[in-house]
Amino acid sequence: MSDEKVRKTKAEVAIAKVTAELAEAERKLVEYVASLGIVFNAPEAVTQRTLEQLMRAVRKHGGSEADISNFERNGAQARAACELGWIDGLTVANVDTMHPRVVTWIAQQTNDIIVAAWELPGE
Repeated sequence: MSDEKVRKTKAEVAIAKVTAELAEAERKLVEYVASLGIVFNAPEAVTQRTLEQLMRAVRKHGGSEADISNFERNGAQARAACELGWIDGLTVANVDTMHPRVVTWIAQQTNDIIVAAWELPGE
């Protein structure tokens, strides 16, 4: 086997390992979030109004400054999702005492909604 093939095979193995580890970490996180009684209820139809409501709520909770950290933006997004009723089992006030990884997970869920809104039906 050539050196190039060996390097490629080792890289593929390393990528597969990291991918599996990330998938396992995400599975554990989802289980942990579920154990807390947190349920993310995304809106059924994401419309322009849905996105505008989310952005207004994010700004309300401090997520509008350009120089804020990702942690602050994640907190603002999680609080906004709570305010809009997208999260069962949490209130806006609960976000202050939550584990940061759970807050990040909620923020990722809101980001997924925004990304999905850009996909046309049938794409």
